[in-house]
Amino acid sequence: MLNKYFVLIEKDFGENNVVAYVPELRLSAVGDTEEELMENLKDTIKMAEEANEDLPKFEFSVSTVAFMKGGV
Repeated sequence: MLNKYFVLIEKDFGENNVVAYVPELRLSAVGDTEEELMENLKDTIKMAEEANEDLPKFEFSVSTVAFMKGGV
């Protein structure tokens, strides 16, 4: 069975690494590179699934906000 999740990836310039968050599972992971990050994230998800077969899936939405610079 193939599991697919939305992943928010952000570069952490202060720590010089990459951070990911899966809102549906409320899980996160860190890596020095995006490749390492994704492997760490897969491992984190697998461990959570092994610990709880009925891993809760939380509702979330993705949207954007748009506005003119300077207000109006």
